[in-house]
Amino acid sequence: MLHTPIGVSSSKGIILSYKPLVEAKSLLIIDDVVASYSDSNKLCRLAEELGGVCIETSDYIVPAFIDPHVHPESLGFETEISITMEIKNRYELYEALRKNPIYVGEWILARFDHLLYSDCKPPTRRELDDIFPDKPVLLIHRSGHFGVLNTIGLRIASSHSGIGGGIDYENGFVFEKDLMLIREHVLNRAGDEFMIKLLDKAIEQFVLNGVLTIGVAGCDTKLLNNLKTMDVKDNLLLRTYVYMILDKIDIKEIVREYVLSRLMYRKLRVNGVKVILDGALGPRTAYLSKPYSDEPTNNGVLLINRDDLYRIAMSVNEYGLQIAIHAIGDAALDIVLDVFEHLGTDVEKLQHRIEHASIVRDDQLEKINKLKPILVVQPHFILSDIWIHERVGKDRLKYVYRFKTLSNITTLAFSTDAPVEPVNPWRTIYAAVCRGAYESLPIYKHTMSEKMNIIEALHSYTKLAGLALRDNRLGTLLPGCYADFIIVDKNPIEIREPRDLLDIRVLGNSVKIIKELTKN
Repeated sequence: MLHTPIGVSSSKGIILSYKPLVEAKSLLIIDDVVASYSDSNKLCRLAEELGGVCIETSDYIVPAFIDPHVHPESLGFETEISITMEIKNRYELYEALRKNPIYVGEWILARFDHLLYSDCKPPTRRELDDIFPDKPVLLIHRSGHFGVLNTIGLRIASSHSGIGGGIDYENGFVFEKDLMLIREHVLNRAGDEFMIKLLDKAIEQFVLNGVLTIGVAGCDTKLLNNLKTMDVKDNLLLRTYVYMILDKIDIKEIVREYVLSRLMYRKLRVNGVKVILDGALGPRTAYLSKPYSDEPTNNGVLLINRDDLYRIAMSVNEYGLQIAIHAIGDAALDIVLDVFEHLGTDVEKLQHRIEHASIVRDDQLEKINKLKPILVVQPHFILSDIWIHERVGKDRLKYVYRFKTLSNITTLAFSTDAPVEPVNPWRTIYAAVCRGAYESLPIYKHTMSEKMNIIEALHSYTKLAGLALRDNRLGTLLPGCYADFIIVDKNPIEIREPRDLLDIRVLGNSVKIIKELTKN
C-alpha cells in the first residue's frame, strides 16, 4: 500500500462525477482514496509539502470505467484462440484453422460467429473431421452459449459425467451447460499457470481501455483460487468482485469466501452468486414467451425451473449476499420477477441483479419499477445483434434493449459481457447513444426513443455500475471514493457528434501511475 500523499492536477479539468456533474482542477489522494478536491492547484502543492508527489497533465481526467459483468478467463482464453471476425464464411474459418491451429492441451480451439457469415451457416462435425480427423476440436460461438465439436471431441465429451442432454450429435452442436462443462474440462487440463497467463492478458486489455473495476459473472473455485494467487502477489491490477456459480460450491462456503475476501485480500471481493436461467438470442436459446419469429416451433431453453430458482434465491437472500440472475428472454424475466416478488423489499435493499434483461414487455415494467432490481445490460448487443429483427419480428422489436425506459424506473448499469462484446467502453457508450442509427440497423427505426444521452450513458458505466457491485466507493472521484481515474484526450461530455466517441483515446490511468510510484 502506498501511503505517500499524491496530488493530481489537470489544466483541462477533472470530472469527479457525471450525475450530478462535479468538476475540479486537482485531487488529493491518500492510500488509493480521494481525500479532497479543489478548483485550484493548491492540493498538488500540499501533497509535495507533506512529502508526497504531484502528477500534472494537460489532458482530461475522468472516473475510470466499471464493467460489472465480464468473464476475464474467457476473455484471455478467447484472445489466445481468437480467429478474426472478418472471416466471411465457415470455409475461410477452416482454412485459418488449418494454417494456424491453436492448441490448449491436446484440443484445438477457436472462436467464431456464423451469424456474420454471408450464408449464416455454422461449422459442422463432419466438416471439422475432414480437417482434423485425429485431434479433438471445439469451436465456441461468440455468445458463449453454442459450440461445435468434431467426432473425436464428441467422443471425449460424451465420456464425461453429466454431459449429453444439450448435444446435437448429428452436427456436433453443443449448447449451454454441456458447452460449459466441456470448456471447463479443456481448461482444467491447461493448468493454473496457463490460466493465470490468460487472466493477465485479460486484465491488460481492461486496463488499457480504462476499465479498472470488474465483476466476474460466474466463478468456480479454480478461478477464484487463481484470482487469490494474483491478489496475494499484487498482480491483480483491477478491483475484482466475484459472483460464484452455486452448483460448483456450497452456499455456506460462498459465505465463508465472502467474509475471507474482505479480511485477507486487497482488490478481490466475493459478492454473491450468479445463476444462468436461460440462453442467448443468437443460438435461439433465450427463453421467450412466444416462439422465435424465424423458428416458430422454438421458445428457447429454460435451464432452471421456477421452484429451483426460488430455493436458490431464498438461500442466498437469507445470508444477505447478492444474487445475479441471467435472464435474456422475456419468459425468463417473468420467472425472475415472480421469484423477486417473494423477496419483496430485500431486492432493493440487497441490490439483487438481473443480467441482460434483453427483452422486456410493457407489463413487466410495473414490477421492475416496484421491485427496483439492478439491471446489468450490454448496449453493444444493439450493434452486434444485427439479426435481432429476424429473431423476434417487427412487433417485438419495441421491447428489445429498452435502456432509456428502464433507466427511468430502476438502476441501470452498463457492461460488455466481455469477451462477448468488445472491452472498449467508448463503443458501448456509442451504442447506447446512437442505437444503430449510423449503421442503418432496423432496430433503430423501431426503438429510437430508447436512446440515452452521453451523460446518462457515462453515469451508467461508472457510478451505477459501481452500485451493481454493491460498493458506493466506486464510480466517482468524490472524497471517500477510490481514486480510480483515467486520462483521456477529449472531454466526453463536450462531444457533440456521437461518432467522435469512438475516437477518444485513453492516455493513462491511476493503476499504472500508482504502481510506478510504488516501485520507486
